Amino acid sequence: MKHKKIFLLGFIIVFFVIAIIVVFAMINSQMLHEKNIDLYFLNPASNTLEPERRKIASGDETDMLRSALTELKAGPKNTTMLVKAIPDEVKILKCRFVKDENNSGTVYVDLSEDYNDLKESQEILLRGSVVWSLTDFDFVDNIIITINGEPVKGSNNEELGALNRENFVVNPVISPDKTEMKEVTLYFSDESAAWLCPEKINIEVVQSQSIENKIVEQLIAGPRDDNHYATVPPETKIKNIKTEDSICYVDLSAEFVTKHNGGTAAEMLTIYSIVNSLTELDNVKKVQFLIEGQKEESFKGHLDFSKPFERNEAIIMKD
Repeated sequence: MKHKKIFLLGFIIVFFVIAIIVVFAMINSQMLHEKNIDLYFLNPASNTLEPERRKIASGDETDMLRSALTELKAGPKNTTMLVKAIPDEVKILKCRFVKDENNSGTVYVDLSEDYNDLKESQEILLRGSVVWSLTDFDFVDNIIITINGEPVKGSNNEELGALNRENFVVNPVISPDKTEMKEVTLYFSDESAAWLCPEKINIEVVQSQSIENKIVEQLIAGPRDDNHYATVPPETKIKNIKTEDSICYVDLSAEFVTKHNGGTAAEMLTIYSIVNSLTELDNVKKVQFLIEGQKEESFKGHLDFSKPFERNEAIIMKD
């Protein structure tokens, strides 16, 4: 009996030793199949690119590069300080890795034509994010960026060619955006929550931010007149705003819906405070709302969100 107990104890000890060895082997294997690199995201407060350490699953070179680009597009983990430098509308069409006879590695990154709609400062930060992130791989020496197959060009209209850490500083000096003061008309709720009241204010508009974006930003911030009341939940975040063919596409975060108190009258004031404010601009005739990039059927089950809204004069308080 005693020998059986000793044998059983020995078996248990051997089992646990083997289990520990297997666990450590699995951990080491996982570490060997992961690579730590720095991905570069934009700090809006300083308008500079800052690194964020990430684990990229190992594979062949192209797989790792594509994973890194996917992470760059998805955005930073630290969302309180950093944002992505590649806008949502710019798509990564292709990624190709090539090694030459001198063992120098070049990554070819092809972007969608939406890149051409960016401001110059946005283009520079996007290129910096891609170049510095991908060259953190030890097998990458150069990056060549193309736009739908065409070579990317700089402000002097010359092809940029191969970019690397020697010819592209991580935080280039970017000329300050031109600013100008513009008077805009914003619409907020009256005290009874029955009418929209116009409020004229002067806002500073920078070259890299559309006036449509600035108007919605000010609506979220709320009125300056003590007799007026906010219509948009303050938790709302602007995802993207662009105007095409006289339709302003306003893409807002989910909080625009989830943080709204609801009620048909309140919902009408919220929607038309935005619509009427934006249609004060000569280039905007209609407003199409999107939530987290998606077109919704309705706003909290009442207003039809599937089609653009036109200006509503009837809801504006008359003098």
